[in-house]
Amino acid sequence: SEGEIVEGAFEGAFRKWHSNGQLDQEILMKKGQAHGISKSWDENGQLKARAVMEEGQIREQQFFKPDSPPGTRTSSN
Repeated sequence: SEGEIVEGAFEGAFRKWHSNGQLDQEILMKKGQAHGISKSWDENGQLKARAVMEEGQIREQQFFKPDSPPGTRTSSN
């Protein structure tokens, strides 16, 4: 995992990797809460999900099938 702690809270981009070195998650943090665009990928580097976060709450979420073309949405709220 990688992230910056400012005044005891995560700030900026928090990143976590799969055991094979591929990026697993990237979450933008503001004052310790998810805020902005968050993404997650599978072990092969395919985008699995994308969410728009506001003060720790999901405002929009998309899920992607592993074999679908980039940008193909399978579900959202």
